[in-house]
Amino acid sequence: MKTSVALCTYNGEKYLKEQLDSIINQTYKIDEIIVCDDQSTDNTLSILKEYDSLFPNLFQIYVNEQNLRSVKNFEKAISLCNNDIIFLSDQDDLWQENKVERIVSYFKNNPETNVISTNGCCLLNNEVDCSRISVWDIPNLLNEEKLKYSYFEIISSITNIATGATMAIRKNFVQQFSPIPVYKDFHHDEWIALVSSYTSSFSFYNEKLTYYRIHGDQQVGLNFFKLSIANLKALTAVYRKSKFSEYKRAIKVTINNYNKKKAILKSNTLKKEFVDILEKGLSVDLENINQLKRKSKKEFPFQYFLLTISNIFTNKRTINQ
Repeated sequence: MKTSVALCTYNGEKYLKEQLDSIINQTYKIDEIIVCDDQSTDNTLSILKEYDSLFPNLFQIYVNEQNLRSVKNFEKAISLCNNDIIFLSDQDDLWQENKVERIVSYFKNNPETNVISTNGCCLLNNEVDCSRISVWDIPNLLNEEKLKYSYFEIISSITNIATGATMAIRKNFVQQFSPIPVYKDFHHDEWIALVSSYTSSFSFYNEKLTYYRIHGDQQVGLNFFKLSIANLKALTAVYRKSKFSEYKRAIKVTINNYNKKKAILKSNTLKKEFVDILEKGLSVDLENINQLKRKSKKEFPFQYFLLTISNIFTNKRTINQ
């Protein structure tokens, strides 16, 4: 299998060289690196030109005529990739040297999979910490508890466990999620994961193959590793008997996800296949909201009554019609 990297840059001079080195020094070599720069004003382009001269025929560098921002920049970079497997890459992380080898092997052995995302470690102040908890640990938590779940349900109703920096895609699947809808705080990785899990072709690979850097300049992810097992249990309260506080949080999160899909449907002109995916997500979200409410009402009737009264005044848990 031939491989591509879709790398998006914007004022990434501080960490870009480390990221590029970790991509280039893989045990399974990358065949092309497509870079879409979103009008950087620092030394990002100089660094890219330096690497382009050091590794002829490996890089294709595009500079956007206008600032596209993350979602549309990644959409562009993905569309320009030519090879069988496309790895998405941020400009500031590090890859384990066997990341490409592991994921290509998984694709070869699992032909039904079109999209993979993986677990990862926290990279903070140049120190790697693989013990921190993140939403990437949700599948493993549910597996350890022997609870049944679907990736579509998790990604739609609970949270996006598929971070773009860890994601790889089959080239022949790209048209099935393009173009990516645009909505505030709705990212390309969540959409790709939602579409692929809807088609039962998403896989989560629990090995920690990416060092995900946390720093003050990043666009998203600053609070990514500030979670605990208790937080994950609250997010996944629909799957088990839980505390009232966990039901309460899960209801709020699921309603927020429901309302976001509603807003995407209203604010975008979408092809029918995409409407079907979002409507399926709405149906799953609503089913989970009702299940969480039933469970919390049955197990904690007084607290649930007070929460219902509170919601009338705060609108914190209101489903948009």
